[in-house]
Amino acid sequence: MFIDQVAFEYLKAHSVQSIFEGPEACLAFFGRMMCFRWFHEGEVFPRQQGAIYVLRRLGDGSKDAQVDVEAAGILEHMQKFGLLEDGGRWKDWNHLEAKQRAAQAARASKGPGA
Repeated sequence: MFIDQVAFEYLKAHSVQSIFEGPEACLAFFGRMMCFRWFHEGEVFPRQQGAIYVLRRLGDGSKDAQVDVEAAGILEHMQKFGLLEDGGRWKDWNHLEAKQRAAQAARASKGPGA
C-alpha cells in the first residue's frame, strides 16, 4: 500500500508523534503506529503529488506486522471517506510500469494541455 507526499504530510500533521529514522517514518495516533518507508521520488502513480511512501509490512507475525495491518485498515477507511484516492491494483511492479507508459503515450498523442 502506497501513499504520496500530500497524504503523508496530512497524516504527519494529524499525528500525536512523529519518529524519523533515515528513510523510515512512524506516525503515532493515540496508541497506534503507522510506519512508512520512503519509496520513490519520481512520478509513479496517476495524479501522484510528490514522493511515494510504502506502508511497511514485515509479515513475520511480530507486533510491528500487526500494527501495519491495522494501519492498512485506517488508510482503507480514509479512502472510503474520500480523503485518499484508490490509485488501482496491479499484479506486480512491471504491470504498473507498463500501464504508466501506456498512459504517458496516450497523453503525449493528445498534445499539449491534454
